[in-house]
Amino acid sequence: MITKTCRQMKSSQLQLRTALSSWRTTAPLSAAGTWPSLMDAACTSGEAIRKKSKTEGDVPPSMSGSCAVCVDRVVYLFGGHHAHGNTNKFYMLNSRSTDKVLQWVRVECQGVPPSSKDKLGVWVYKNKLIFFGGYGYFPEGKQRGTFEFDETSFWNSGLPRGWNDHVHVLDTETFTWSQPITTGKTPSPRAAHACATVGNRGYVFGGRYRESRMNDLYYLNLDTWEWNEIITQGICPVGRSWHSLTPISSDHLFLFGGFTTDKQPLSDAWIYCISKNEWIQFEHNYSEKPRLWHTACASDEGEVIVFGGCANNLLAHSKALCPVPLTGVFSGSLSQSDFSAVMPAGRPGENRLNREGLFRQDGGVLRSVKTPVGWKGRPGTSTF
Repeated sequence: MITKTCRQMKSSQLQLRTALSSWRTTAPLSAAGTWPSLMDAACTSGEAIRKKSKTEGDVPPSMSGSCAVCVDRVVYLFGGHHAHGNTNKFYMLNSRSTDKVLQWVRVECQGVPPSSKDKLGVWVYKNKLIFFGGYGYFPEGKQRGTFEFDETSFWNSGLPRGWNDHVHVLDTETFTWSQPITTGKTPSPRAAHACATVGNRGYVFGGRYRESRMNDLYYLNLDTWEWNEIITQGICPVGRSWHSLTPISSDHLFLFGGFTTDKQPLSDAWIYCISKNEWIQFEHNYSEKPRLWHTACASDEGEVIVFGGCANNLLAHSKALCPVPLTGVFSGSLSQSDFSAVMPAGRPGENRLNREGLFRQDGGVLRSVKTPVGWKGRPGTSTF
């Protein structure tokens, strides 16, 4: 579900703010006609609520691994995996509409689209959506970049699939697909990675390629299309997929959770400082509550809001738990050491995180935090 949060502002004026500027669908979408969508939230006494809206029109089928982003309250949805395999269809939903029922539209774009895939990433820059990587079918037409088959997929029913490092750009004004000519050192093909936009740079961390889950960090200059590998100083996070990477200032990225090569769910939190080129690990009180396949975004108040996800090995079908609704808030000033995580306490023996709501402390009031200098709420993404 897509959420909004709101606070009681000065002069008792209630102002709405988007709490989820971009996300990826974590659980399969609901049945046609009941797809949960972005909606204005009502707010009383500073408390946040979530509202579900009916939709109709070209409602997307139930899918997982789709890549979606919300720009100026218009939801754009691409790709995913449904009952019949991967897709490369593109949808949009205008949540600014005042109609009681919101309308999904399947957009017939111009140009050569990406191949059918899921678990890809997206950057938002100017009037463009820039998609990277993913896991899916071999491209039918000629495309720039590398595609490598997953040999294990040849034994599965349906078409074989694989990983790619393709970059595709969609102009949201003309709805035309294009592929830029990139230079520099290109990341290896990957899926279930995490992307984040800071300025004119599209950052990507980790993801799965064959049997490895990586911990490399790259950025793509979204003006010149030059790739740059970042070799960080000091300690760094372990390789992972299905994690989230959230821009929290013009100089910092927040990494949370994921899934290791050894198939272990993670609960660690890291800050990457762009200017210092270093990772800083933040300890929190909920290290025993791991998360993967979740969504995350930064609020205007400098919090990172985490929603949904899975708490254990989702590849072990006898143990995996379906992604469940969950909201958490990580708050703290980057210039201080009082970073904190606010999560709900589970019942004894509870293996999954299944509480909803914005978690509060200090007598039911969200912890106030200082937004880092330079932060203007740029769109970010979460990942699988």
